[in-house]
Amino acid sequence: ARPATTVMGAEAYPELAMKAAALLESVARFHPLIDGDKRTAWTLMVLLLWINGYRHDFTTDEGFDLVVGVAAGTVELRDSAALISRHLVLR
Repeated sequence: ARPATTVMGAEAYPELAMKAAALLESVARFHPLIDGDKRTAWTLMVLLLWINGYRHDFTTDEGFDLVVGVAAGTVELRDSAALISRHLVLR
């Protein structure tokens, strides 16, 4: 739901990378599940990219660092969106 948020009729997250970052943060940082929040957040982000015609080229370590940083609150939304944007690959 968060990636589709609108504010006064305008998209709150107009770019795909920002939508992916918002979804990642919503699940990884705010713990809606009993267990598996970070794994689920990563999977949902990858699925959102895939549905929109993209994949990522993160290494395992880069992806891990991103998810852990977002979950810990040390990586802000705009920073994670910028990082995701740099790793987007049209499929």
